[in-house]
Amino acid sequence: MFGNVVNVHDFRSALERFAKVPGVLKHLLLPKQEIVRRNWNEYEIEPLNRMLEARFNRLISGDPDVARYEYACRKYLGDRRVRAVSLGCGSGEHEILWARQGAFDRLDACDLSPGRIETARQNARDAGLAEILEFACADILNLPYAMNAYDVVILESSLHHFSPLSRVMESIRNLLKPGGLIFMTDFVGPTKFQWLPRQIQVVNALMDLLPDRFLIEKDGRRIEKLFKPSYLRMHLVDPSEAIESGNILPMLRKHFQELELKNAGGAILLHLFPRLSHNFPESDPVAQAWLRHLIEVEDLLLHETDEIGWWYAFGVYRKPG
Repeated sequence: MFGNVVNVHDFRSALERFAKVPGVLKHLLLPKQEIVRRNWNEYEIEPLNRMLEARFNRLISGDPDVARYEYACRKYLGDRRVRAVSLGCGSGEHEILWARQGAFDRLDACDLSPGRIETARQNARDAGLAEILEFACADILNLPYAMNAYDVVILESSLHHFSPLSRVMESIRNLLKPGGLIFMTDFVGPTKFQWLPRQIQVVNALMDLLPDRFLIEKDGRRIEKLFKPSYLRMHLVDPSEAIESGNILPMLRKHFQELELKNAGGAILLHLFPRLSHNFPESDPVAQAWLRHLIEVEDLLLHETDEIGWWYAFGVYRKPG
């Protein structure tokens, strides 16, 4: 409808939002960066359950017990100790896992949200890594870091929030030394979550197959069927969400040498998880059997990216020189 600026599927949630008209209108009038900052001040990372985490590891490293942090450091850094920077670090959970690999003399990290940065600093102190990790509040287009100063740039689920990508790529190139590396784990699916028809069909068919008890979210509501969200909804929720995600891989290849790219899955499963993970405890054999079947479906379709799209990708890139 109207080029998906407004979507018929959004009417119910729109009614809920506009029940509080003054708040919604005020939200719409906020500067884009302020909407993003407020959203990230409230965001909480939800962990995957162990079966899905093991699969995620396997798709990247080939070993369900070896996460990307260990894999990338071992394969590309070896015994070297280097300097890195992480862009869009949130509360620093991933940066702590990177720092624990013992590959970094220093790991700088930045995020737009002051609240997240304060939490990240405390997390680093609690982990005993405050001497390695240094957090700063900064915008991706106005970074406080020196040029040609870093051996590695880390991008953990942040690049799909950055725009314009052409300028972002220039910023990353400027940070890296010649021959420096990018370790990227990110959403590279459809821009603004404009899901593909086959993707929608498969996800909704799986919802129809699953018993109702597996489809209840933590707040007690039944999970919605998948649909393309309108651009209005995307702006209301987070205007930075998937803002140029469909162009991430082409832009990385344009500006850097691609050393490795892995499809880490999620184009089907991550519409359901981790939102429904609480319904699939390891103590429930029926739930675990259903989870295995769901994984099998995505495994069968994993490389049909023209039909179901991408979700997470793990990539390693090198700055020429």
